[in-house]
Amino acid sequence: MSDDAYTLLRGLVGKSTEGRREAIQRAFRSDGIDLRAHQIEHIGLDVHFEARFDYGKPNDIWLSANYDTYERVSAANNNASGVVSLILLARALKTGTLPVNVRLLFFDAGLDTLLVTAQKRS
Repeated sequence: MSDDAYTLLRGLVGKSTEGRREAIQRAFRSDGIDLRAHQIEHIGLDVHFEARFDYGKPNDIWLSANYDTYERVSAANNNASGVVSLILLARALKTGTLPVNVRLLFFDAGLDTLLVTAQKRS
């Protein structure tokens, strides 16, 4: 694992959903990559992020990761590895080109808190 990946991962593990949201925004801002926020009223206010890499191609590929967490469940830390992967991919896409356009999506509210509370999902 690269030093960048490890640093990003350590910055997410154990953080609240809001802390992870801020870390994603900070990473994209420091890399100079545009990150669009989409706010959706669900059980609360969910904030999803989208980074587009448009190479003028007719087809798109969409890649996503959930960044949300609930208390200190292990699934939330699994989410962190997907978030780090997409952040590092965004850095590579910033200077590269592909035969398809790419959208990176970061989703809030992927963990079902009722299932976690009932101990039916970790």
